Amino acid sequence: MNELMKRMLPPLERAAMVVGDMWQVVRVLLEKRHAVLVHDVVLAVAALPLALWLRTGNADLALHMPAKILWVFGLTSLAIYLWLQLYRSAWYFASWQEVATLAIASFFACAVFFPLTLLMKGASLWPQGTIFVLWIVLFGLLVLSRVTLNVLRARLFEDVDHTYSSTPQMRVMLLGGALSMGRTWKQLMQFEDLFDVMGVLETPLTPLKGAKGLKLLGSTQEITQIIEQLNLEGRHPHHVVLTDPKEVPSELVLELSKVLHVHGVSLSHVVEGVQGTLSVRPFALEELLKASAPVKKAISSPVKGKNVLVCQAGQPMGRALALHIARQGSPKSLSICDLSETLLWESLQFFEEEAALCHAHLLQARDEKSFEDVLGGSGAQIVFAEPSLGHRSFVEAHLCQAFTLMMKEAKALVAACRSQKVERLVYLIPGRPEMPRSAVDALYAFLEGYLVMEEVMVVRVGNIYELPDSFPSRVRRALGQLESMDVWDEAGPYQSLSLETLGERLFVAVSQLSRKPLESAQIASLQPDLVLAHQELVDQIAALSPALLDPPTLRRVPAAPPLTGVNFGYDFLDCAKGSAFCRVNIEKSVMASFPGTLKIALDLATKGQEDKLRRLMKTGKVDHSKE
Repeated sequence: MNELMKRMLPPLERAAMVVGDMWQVVRVLLEKRHAVLVHDVVLAVAALPLALWLRTGNADLALHMPAKILWVFGLTSLAIYLWLQLYRSAWYFASWQEVATLAIASFFACAVFFPLTLLMKGASLWPQGTIFVLWIVLFGLLVLSRVTLNVLRARLFEDVDHTYSSTPQMRVMLLGGALSMGRTWKQLMQFEDLFDVMGVLETPLTPLKGAKGLKLLGSTQEITQIIEQLNLEGRHPHHVVLTDPKEVPSELVLELSKVLHVHGVSLSHVVEGVQGTLSVRPFALEELLKASAPVKKAISSPVKGKNVLVCQAGQPMGRALALHIARQGSPKSLSICDLSETLLWESLQFFEEEAALCHAHLLQARDEKSFEDVLGGSGAQIVFAEPSLGHRSFVEAHLCQAFTLMMKEAKALVAACRSQKVERLVYLIPGRPEMPRSAVDALYAFLEGYLVMEEVMVVRVGNIYELPDSFPSRVRRALGQLESMDVWDEAGPYQSLSLETLGERLFVAVSQLSRKPLESAQIASLQPDLVLAHQELVDQIAALSPALLDPPTLRRVPAAPPLTGVNFGYDFLDCAKGSAFCRVNIEKSVMASFPGTLKIALDLATKGQEDKLRRLMKTGKVDHSKE
């Protein structure tokens, strides 16, 4: 007997090895998606004769069902399963959500198959209620198979590393720089059961050769074609993840979000949760639009070791700039001045550890002597200033007075800086260098033209907003007044800069312009944080309307005619990607005729002839008729 066992042992070992190998193959197949799909289709084909037998009680009719009917129902079920992606959650029945998914899948398969039965010979003679029984049977088989196999897994396959979970994977595409995409990819790969990284996208400005381990899907210009192709493959993406929003221009971010919204795809970012978890969340409005940023390079402070004076420091822009200089500019001394003692005192309350460095000066008047007194007392070498009149409603209502005061203030400051031999005067003007759309914009254009003639460094800062009082909050407050708002058909995008980044971007601009100064008839324009087309502005205003108030009246009016008297022929020079500012040329032919126009405007403002001043700003022509 022992001899016989010795001779039989090798064949038995080989047979056991073969059976073990086959069993391993079966275990691997149970983890594959195509095996899951085949399993569900087989159950669908088996459910059809079983439902017919349960409905009629005729086993012979069920067993001799035409193959054509089985093929049609099998293919129908296959299409529904691919559409609902049942293969992603198979074998892990653990939630009522999966029960609902299985019920919906079996319902759609029967609903699509029912009209086809009326066209096929044999199936049209089935008794009423067969389709309902088929739905119940198919749903029961799908649920029962998952419950059974889940129990078998728990007992037989405890050592198997499961590839798929009960939650379908979130399909994402990455967009950004090569380094940031690589970091994000490594983060998401730690949760392979939750995220399916389909590939990466490139922008026209940053072409990629591909990242290690990732597939290059194409450019953002081809995003529509890419999504349509993935849909045909049954792999509709859920998110486009911006790995680093600062690496993608804000204009591209806004345009991409509009295209993705049409296809049901979110522009999102990765958020780290507690205990090392990760989630992908869509951007909020402010997060999405504030995508551009200045170059994060180490720069030498343009005011380091200098005596600095910030005029109009009681205004939000001057206050924010003074704080940035005190904290990061390393000046020798910092002085602030303003006409309002209250505003000046409020600004001093923001200085904490820097209070000893800051000196406050109360400006007596908008004349040359008052500025000379402040400049002499501070010993300023670099002066930052802005228009002291910033309330648009007041300027619009008192155009002649506001224009006279604004120009008088600028002339006095320029003359005082020259008499005190100030090294540099930097004048910050709100708004963008473009065709004026209102009387206030026209006043800023006049001021800009005068300062350019006097060879002052002019910086246009766009619209300024504060983070605690962000764009949506300001819109809500404006809606409470129910005032009408004009929207121009041909207006450019709404662009604004946050006070948080004003000082940083201004430092970059002044530092670079110190090495390569502005040319004659040239100004600098800071790049905005927030870029919003006017139609998006209208949509956001309408979306933020309070429930108890009617939305404001949005009047769509044609674009204003060219203001030839004050309109500058701006020529924006190309900006480097991610730059903090750009240079803007003003046509010299326009500047040549500007002094005469400015003199006429000042005469009209001094005489209080507001109608003629407005006509000059609107048409560029002077009405010489008598009042």
